[in-house]
Amino acid sequence: MKIAIVAAGAAGMYCGSCLRDNALAVALQRLGHDVTFIPTYTPLRLDEEGVRHEPIFLNGVQVYAEDKFASVRKRGGLLRRLLGSRTLLNWVSELAIDNQPAKLGKLTVSMLKGPDGNLHTSVQELVEFLVACGPVDVVHLSNSLLSGLAPAIKEALDVPISCGLTGEDLFLKGLPSFFQSTAFQLLRRNAGSIDRFVAPTEYYADYMAGLVSLPRGKIEIVLPGISTRDYEGIERSPTDRPPRIGFLARIAPEKGLHLLVDAFRRLALSAEHPDVELHIAGYLGGSGVRYATALRRSLATVGLSRRVRVLGTLDRQQKLDFLRSVDVFALPSIDPESKGLPALEAMASGVPVVVPDQGSFPELIERTGGGMMHESGNVEHLAEHLETLLRDPDQRRRIGDTGREAVLQKFSSLRMAEDTVKLCDSLLGCSGPRA
Repeated sequence: MKIAIVAAGAAGMYCGSCLRDNALAVALQRLGHDVTFIPTYTPLRLDEEGVRHEPIFLNGVQVYAEDKFASVRKRGGLLRRLLGSRTLLNWVSELAIDNQPAKLGKLTVSMLKGPDGNLHTSVQELVEFLVACGPVDVVHLSNSLLSGLAPAIKEALDVPISCGLTGEDLFLKGLPSFFQSTAFQLLRRNAGSIDRFVAPTEYYADYMAGLVSLPRGKIEIVLPGISTRDYEGIERSPTDRPPRIGFLARIAPEKGLHLLVDAFRRLALSAEHPDVELHIAGYLGGSGVRYATALRRSLATVGLSRRVRVLGTLDRQQKLDFLRSVDVFALPSIDPESKGLPALEAMASGVPVVVPDQGSFPELIERTGGGMMHESGNVEHLAEHLETLLRDPDQRRRIGDTGREAVLQKFSSLRMAEDTVKLCDSLLGCSGPRA
């Protein structure tokens, strides 16, 4: 089967959706399928084996200018070629760009308009490339913000189109009201050219169906998956170092790091956990710098700075080492998580997790048994669960082993690819799987 995956880059940030898209493409190839992987906006920053991909379409610098200036929309123009330079795009992608939806309403609407908007030249270039690739069986758009491509792809190729729902609700809800309303209308229009939407959990399928008024019957569930090869054969041994709580996610208020800092403060100032440490890793950029600075100051005022390590962005090996070095993992997200990939990675490392009782986490914990859930936003409840696990090494080991086994079996990228192939077969009307 020949599958084209159109994925969205996230500038210089390790992005959960980018990692998932790449892991899916690699696993599909291992199953013997022909995958054409097409990144858009910016290069994808990955921390694992990357699938070979085509040139970047909808170049982020180019489309930003294309949306603002009619002179850039002219195909073949000098200015357009200069702005489409890969060197310029790579340079811009390395900057700590704060992609706040409040500032990108007009550009978002233009993208969702597809061939009918200001980005029609860039859209047409991508569609022409897909046609030139030869017969494609299925086209998959990695998220609904790319759905503006669907009408043009459907008209040009007349093939089934699937579209991921992977966490774009936060961006959509952050748009100014006028642009948000228009974006929802365009999403519903584009849904007419999409054969199936694909959500990572039942929660997110139901949530996006309600938020955008998408037909729930068109949304299928394909559980998220991670490349599990680096997590196989891990054995965690007892250590005499101080106990560690780990956090790995984008350092931003919506990920709830301030809640974890408050819970850590409670534990660290108690008589029972005088040496507990907090290790923090994740992308830090834009407004997140001020947020992190305020958290550091709050810890310094109570003399806890030396027991906190902020590691920043980690590459693949650093991430694996980090997860193996902590005893408990916490991700107290305020906004409901659509996938929860960092929690899956922690469980794959044999580390029990403490996560909020909202979003996709209840489904993940039910399917894995790899952690505990605290009441969302409740610092005291979060601290209680962390203390329970820190106090009992046997319970930590038991929960960690259970979660690890479940993730390796149920949340591998190979299993995600197999489920994706079944979905593609159903769209093509096949009675059984085909290679």
